[in-house]
Parts: sequence; C-alpha cells; structure tokens
Amino acid sequence: MTQKTISRETFRNWLGDGEELVVFDIRDPAVVGYVSPLFATNLPAEFVESEIGRFVPRTVVRTVLADGGDGAAALLAEKLGKAGWANVFALDGGIPAWTAGAEASLPTFDTPGIDFSLAVRDERNTPVISVEELKRRRDAGEDIVVIDTRTVTEFSRDHVPGAVSVPGAELLLRFKDVVPSEQTKVVVSCAGLPRAILGAQTLIDARVPNQVSYLHDGTKAWTGAGLELETGRTCVYGEASPAALDFARKHLQALSADAVFPRSISPPPAGGRTIPAGRPIFLMCARLRSSKGAISTGRFRPREASCSASPTAPSPFAVRASSSSTTRLGCGRAPLPIGFSAVASKSQYCRLISRLSSCAQSLDEKI
Repeated sequence: MTQKTISRETFRNWLGDGEELVVFDIRDPAVVGYVSPLFATNLPAEFVESEIGRFVPRTVVRTVLADGGDGAAALLAEKLGKAGWANVFALDGGIPAWTAGAEASLPTFDTPGIDFSLAVRDERNTPVISVEELKRRRDAGEDIVVIDTRTVTEFSRDHVPGAVSVPGAELLLRFKDVVPSEQTKVVVSCAGLPRAILGAQTLIDARVPNQVSYLHDGTKAWTGAGLELETGRTCVYGEASPAALDFARKHLQALSADAVFPRSISPPPAGGRTIPAGRPIFLMCARLRSSKGAISTGRFRPREASCSASPTAPSPFAVRASSSSTTRLGCGRAPLPIGFSAVASKSQYCRLISRLSSCAQSLDEKI
C-alpha cells in the first residue's frame, strides 16, 4: 500500500469513528449495487477530478475512493493530492477487497435502507406475499399487477416476469394508468425488501382502493425459488394521463391529511448529537425535476460554523435529485439513502424524521 491507500480494516474504522468522512464509489454506474460501502456516492472515475469540488465542501475533508480493483482510485488519490486535496485516500483492493469474505453485518449502502424499511413494516404491519403464493395466484388466473419500484436500469437488467417498471418516486402519480381497475391486486417488488416495503406502504397510506402487498425479498427470492427472471424494458410506465393526475392529487390529500409537517429543525435534545464546528449543513431537495419550482441541481454555499483553521474557502456543491426511489448525496458524513414519494408527502417526511434517530443508533451498533 502507498501513503494514499488505506486497508479494509482502517476504512471500516473510519466509517464508525464519527469524524467527517466522504466516500465515493468510482465504478461505472452500471455495475454499482448494494455492496457499495455505507455512505458511498457513485461518482465515476472519469468525473472525479472535475466534480469533486461540487460534492466535497472543503479540501481538508477526509475522503475515500473505492474502485473495482483496477487501481484507478490510487492514481486519482495521487493526482488529487498534488492538486491540494491532502486527505483523499484509495481503498486498497477496491470493492472486491471490501466484499471478500464479507460477513452479514458488513456496513454497505443498503444497510440503513433495510433498517428503515423494516421499522416501517413493523410499525404499519405492511401486508406481504411470498414468491410461491404470488406464482400460485397468477397461475390460477387472478387479476394481479406486479410493480417493480427500482430504477428503469435495474428493471431492464432483470425483474419478475410480467412486472411493470414504476420507480418508487413515480408510484402514486402513475398508479391509475398502471392499475386501472380497483379490483386488481397490487404486488410491489424490488431486488429485496426496502423499496418494495416503502412503495407498498405509501400506496396503502394514500388509501388507494386496491389490495396492496409487497413481494418478500423480490427478485432475490424469485431466483432462490428456482424461477427465471425476465430481462429488458418489457413494460415501463409512460406519461401520466389526466385521470392519473386527478387520482394522484386526490390520494395525496389522503396521504397527508393527518400529518403535521415540522416547519423548522428543533435544537438537539440534551445529550443528543450536535454539529461540530467547521461541519457544513446540507440542504436537500427531494422533489422531481418535473415538480413546479423544484430544484433538481443547485449550487449552495455550506453554512460554516465558527472555525479557527480553514485553509480554503468552502467550494459550492451540488444537490442532485433523480426520479429513482433513492437519492444519494456525497457529502461529509453523507445522509442516509432514503426513498421519497414523487408527490413529496408531508406524512412520509414526518415518519421519516421520526425514524432517523433509531436508524442512526442501529447503524452505530452494526458498524
């Protein structure tokens, strides 16, 4: 290892030490998946040098680059070091070394999503259906629609046969076009659990008239049962019809009717976590580009607390919102990956806030 390379053990310690940390998975987006390290943001290698200043507010922030084991991260760390980014390091061996012989508790990108979705499932008693039961009902001719809530790219790679691609952020908006009959049973699927649970519970909380459940373990369970997945863009959502828009507006009101949205962030309770001096505060917009007045890509100056030693002025960074069900932000100690409804419901956001502290505690225990 070089001075700009760290071991798997050191990296894991950094993930749990509570200090400011940025993690970039610099592989091609097509191969990035759930094994990405906790807090990682995908920033392809060819964009790291030009884009790092948009994601990392200060050149002194500790930053780790993880590649596909091809040595690209070490080369970039050396280049960035010469350009003034003194604390950029490469993960020795990249993602292959990170996952080699990995135990079940390895802190990966999907860890907080699983904890959060399971908490929602347990609190709301979200209905579930197994792969075996789904197949039996479909073979019997029951009227069932399977909605895959992953990104279209993931859907194209593989999905439950006959499923319709509707990324989680589009669920309520596109629902009426995909499920025109109130008698149709709806099964929400993803690769595992998080996006299926959150998608199904969002529809239930919006009081859609259909019977809704999530597919336990999604495509993973489908192949585990010895069944073959379908590939390609076989059925993808289209533009929302006027009827779909009216349906979404009506059920959005039901979704947020009993919610009280906090207008400001309250000070942390005694003994709670505070923001250390010099740490930036990040503003995140979770709405879609198509939303009226939405900010899809913006430049903001981090609000800096008093700090006696800051060698460089904070660089502007970008908050990037997408239509996928997960938004990743690559910032110092990056926020948890979280699913958002396309209609940005107040009740979802309130439930999210109420769960963050317990999820953070769970993450600390796992790291």
